[in-house]
Amino acid sequence: MSSAHILIQLRHAIANRGEQTALRCRLEGQWQDMTWQAFDQQIQAISRGLLALKVAHQDKVGIMAGNSGRWISADIGIMSIGAVTVPIYPGSSDDQVAHIVKDAEIDCLIVAGEQEFAQGHALLESGQIRHLIRLDQDTVTSNDQSELGFAQLLKLGSSDAAQALAKARLNALKGDDLFTLIYTSGTTGEPKGVMLDYDNMHASFTIHDDFISVDENDESLAFLPLSHVFERAWSLYCLRRGATVAFLNDPRLVVQALSEIKPTLLASVPRLFEKIHAGVFHKLESASATKRRLFGWATRVADKALEYQLQSKSLPAGLALQHKLADKLVLSKLRGLLGGRIRFMPCGGAKLDATVVRFFHSLGLNVICGYGMTETSATVAAFAQPLKDFGSCGKPLPGLEIRLGADNEIQVKGATVMRGYYNRPEATDESFDGEWLKTGDAGEINEAGELVIVERIKELMKTSNGKYVAPQRVEGAISQDHFIEQVAIIADGHHFVSALVVPSFEALEEYAKAQQIRFESLAQLLDHDRIKALLAERIAECQQHLAPYERVKQYRLLAREFSAELGELTPTMKLKRRVINQNYREQIAAMYRSKAPA
Repeated sequence: MSSAHILIQLRHAIANRGEQTALRCRLEGQWQDMTWQAFDQQIQAISRGLLALKVAHQDKVGIMAGNSGRWISADIGIMSIGAVTVPIYPGSSDDQVAHIVKDAEIDCLIVAGEQEFAQGHALLESGQIRHLIRLDQDTVTSNDQSELGFAQLLKLGSSDAAQALAKARLNALKGDDLFTLIYTSGTTGEPKGVMLDYDNMHASFTIHDDFISVDENDESLAFLPLSHVFERAWSLYCLRRGATVAFLNDPRLVVQALSEIKPTLLASVPRLFEKIHAGVFHKLESASATKRRLFGWATRVADKALEYQLQSKSLPAGLALQHKLADKLVLSKLRGLLGGRIRFMPCGGAKLDATVVRFFHSLGLNVICGYGMTETSATVAAFAQPLKDFGSCGKPLPGLEIRLGADNEIQVKGATVMRGYYNRPEATDESFDGEWLKTGDAGEINEAGELVIVERIKELMKTSNGKYVAPQRVEGAISQDHFIEQVAIIADGHHFVSALVVPSFEALEEYAKAQQIRFESLAQLLDHDRIKALLAERIAECQQHLAPYERVKQYRLLAREFSAELGELTPTMKLKRRVINQNYREQIAAMYRSKAPA
């Protein structure tokens, strides 16, 4: 096998670092470390165990579990015998799991969690899979090898013959072998399996080698789901470069984990940055006048300094002195919210408002916004200096091409583009125009050659007045507020824009206590006049920069969050608008029965 194969590169990186820390996992409130040597031994034992279960070359092995070191060990172990990892989001419905298992022809399923184990057990009982392995239990009781705990799997392949077979499988791998099948989240229709091969990943990793710098001195905090291409590809890339990766199973603890781990790298989606940004300004509202003035001065100085930095110019002496003082008094403390050691943070999955991006950059926090999708092995374009527009996704990465097709649809060509959809030749043909992948996203190319995302083409809404509304733009504007958690816009075919709004219940309860507002339930709290007035004021303020026809004129406050379990969200937390519109059809109808917007 060629030394250019990413698995050889991974195995070389893992095997040559001995007793240094490779992985960290948060278990029962404590971070536990694993050395590179122990990591290597675990991967090899997993490979031999899977061989003992007769997992063949290019067989599909599913992983349905939350983030952990064992997840990534299993992934690399599966790769090492030429099998294909099929990630399944933990918390998926029975129907979703059954669909992926059947469509991908999964024979062996690896799980963690009670719900996931129950789903796997049902598939085993019905004969849809042959083997079920539980990552989070060392042993399980079974009369045969159909169900195994993690320690039981590791003990299976201890013979010399198993080791020889594992070595032969590793040496037989080729660049055009399938690396993975990743089922897209499917905001409409059934999920489809994206086929990415090792040549795709080699191209992606090589491109990133020329674009960013990651080495053994770095530590990345992995809190996004490994089931998604973004975190998984990023974590594998970091390990290939010799960096330590800390895996967080509960994303709700990310802010706490940042202060504990103090990572240098963090792959994130926009929501984390939006919440931190909103939280900072919310706390400022209750700060003393002196602190507010200090904050205002420091951030103005930081923004002026950023202008010089963007133009690669030295700061004038006076500004440099002010910036040094501002950094000591304010900016360094804000960076401390993310641990204080961050070098850069890739951000993808949705558009992050330019105001928020600029704020973080002015603090000295390098948020690298980018654009990509599962079908392109993640990143297609990303920020690079000199950057002209913080509202863009930067320029295409070297070796990748972007063009705009009909309706300004972004189309991509390059070595990272998928082979196609598994068992879906018609869907594959529909997604390509020759060599160009049709992304379904509308975009623009600014005068600096940077890509600007406009909207998902299928999600653009047209009001009965003939105006087109980009829902993500409006939702992003409103959800920046500290008191707002989720927003779903309704506009298609209606004469004005309305919304379903999920407040941040934690922030509202904190406000209510401070204002001595009594309530016995969330519904009662949301119906309180002062709470309704507060949210009305905040929502109106968030929309000031929007065109009048884009602004939400009517909304309904919801007493529960949109839920993946109820089919309202994809596993990557994108809104399933059809389901939301159906679940809340009465509230939506009531908004449009009003004689006039309110």
